[in-house]
Amino acid sequence: MVDGSFDPQRSSVEFRVGQLWGLLTVKGHFADYEGRLDLSATPAIEVTVAAASVQTGNRKRDQHLRSADFLDAENHPRVRFVSDSVDLLGHTLTARGRLFARDQAIPLEVNALVREVDGELEIEAATAVPHRASSIHSSATISSPAARARNARRRSRRGE
Repeated sequence: MVDGSFDPQRSSVEFRVGQLWGLLTVKGHFADYEGRLDLSATPAIEVTVAAASVQTGNRKRDQHLRSADFLDAENHPRVRFVSDSVDLLGHTLTARGRLFARDQAIPLEVNALVREVDGELEIEAATAVPHRASSIHSSATISSPAARARNARRRSRRGE
């Protein structure tokens, strides 16, 4: 069975956004998040990040991302993904659900590779979020047709 909670010591929620017509990529992560994966539950996957915890390594850019121009962390403190359906076929997990950001629910499909490493479950997942379909606005600081959200590596002991 595939289940467990994200271990913040061994997991991450990251993103990449292309800007300047794809010549430059801004990378960042959310420092404060929690997640759960339990294929026997409804919903099977829930991931919540604190919008104010966004970090790109540039203080001014981070403040701008937290502002009303983008995440509007003051009025919308959480960004959340909740699965509607999950299919596990071999080592491939496909989750369809909604990303709740600001005042919208954005349909999203997340594809993941699931494998066991040293007795622990490892999941690598990625998806593209078209920001034009969301209420997260574009500016000169970050503009891209898609943002990549990635849980680079998540290891959890089975049954935690």
